[in-house]
Amino acid sequence: MTSSFDQSQGFSQGAVQGFGGTAGSTAGNPNISEWGRSDNSRRHALLATITYPVKPVLELTAIARATSGSFFAPSVAGDINGDGRSNDRAFIFDPAVAAAAGDTAIANGMTRLLANTSSRARDCLLSQMGKVAERSSCSSPWSPALDLQANIRPSGFGLDRRLTISVIALNTLTGIDQLLHGSNNLHGWGQPSFPDRTLLYVRGFDPTTNTYQYQVNEHFGATNGTRNAFRVPFQIAIQGRLALGTDPARQQFNNAIGRGAGGGRMNPEALKARMTRLVPNAFLEIIAINDSAKLELTPDQITKLQAAGDDFKVKSDSLVDKVANVLGDTTTKNPDPMTVFTKLQPTIAEARKLGTQAINDSKAILTPAQWAKVPESIKTPGLRRGDGEGGRPDRGGRGPGN
Repeated sequence: MTSSFDQSQGFSQGAVQGFGGTAGSTAGNPNISEWGRSDNSRRHALLATITYPVKPVLELTAIARATSGSFFAPSVAGDINGDGRSNDRAFIFDPAVAAAAGDTAIANGMTRLLANTSSRARDCLLSQMGKVAERSSCSSPWSPALDLQANIRPSGFGLDRRLTISVIALNTLTGIDQLLHGSNNLHGWGQPSFPDRTLLYVRGFDPTTNTYQYQVNEHFGATNGTRNAFRVPFQIAIQGRLALGTDPARQQFNNAIGRGAGGGRMNPEALKARMTRLVPNAFLEIIAINDSAKLELTPDQITKLQAAGDDFKVKSDSLVDKVANVLGDTTTKNPDPMTVFTKLQPTIAEARKLGTQAINDSKAILTPAQWAKVPESIKTPGLRRGDGEGGRPDRGGRGPGN
């Protein structure tokens, strides 16, 4: 949300005058500076993006936008204060007062306008009845926009999903509008709103009373997109993107499932063995280094560590099975890495939480002096190098394959 105000006078009329802005409008004396909302100020802008992977080869995306309306002031078509500029704000006539004064044209025009215009424009006029309109006192409705995109990533012909073909439908609402209503009956869907800000037309001047005679513009506040001189068309674009070399996400995926350079794909059992080494059991590892690290664990401590380690193994094996089964799924040839990683994310997060809790529980079982002797590779599993990258550092005499 944003809120922007500035100060301007009648002689500082901006280039946006006539397109919904009220820069430099005046209530009579153009030398008087007035504060008000900035030209074409938009208080709110919402953006939503939804992506749905239909299949590894096809992904659909919708990008929706909504922008709050611009601010403007009811104006007079013409220069009534004689300053050489058509930027005069209108007097909001009360139809009852105008009828009593015998000006039936104003009375009837305002009555019909208030009965037929939008609630937004009606509220703006009613709030200023009987006085000159204030700067940026009215606002136009929200403007929606929608783009659709389909991404196609073929895996055949050796592309390995490195080629992405995107079919983009820009300003889809305008296309739907034309499809449903035809080119000659558009409803203005997907178009920016430029409201009709002219409230009064000058139809004469009475020298005896030294006053202008007006006609009410009964289209005041109308924002029909078909009335705009500037339109945003519906467009269809096709883009292609080819990644040369190996995609980092796919390389990481291939490394995880044993498909590095010259390597074949692992079966689920082999993957389980690999994944098990990536979810270390801190309890059993501390028991394993008891002698080499000279921890001098007591029988009670060993019993507690062993029990906690056995419980940890049951939980970690369940998580490892989930990860290995997803990675080892052979039903899909060349699966999309991002789709696979999205499926694995909750399980990976749970495994990390389980590992962190194991480290904290192990620390609680040991004394501070014993914990100080525990290697950092056990305290901080993130320091270990993953399988396929040279193996883990040796801990307590065990090699990377153990």
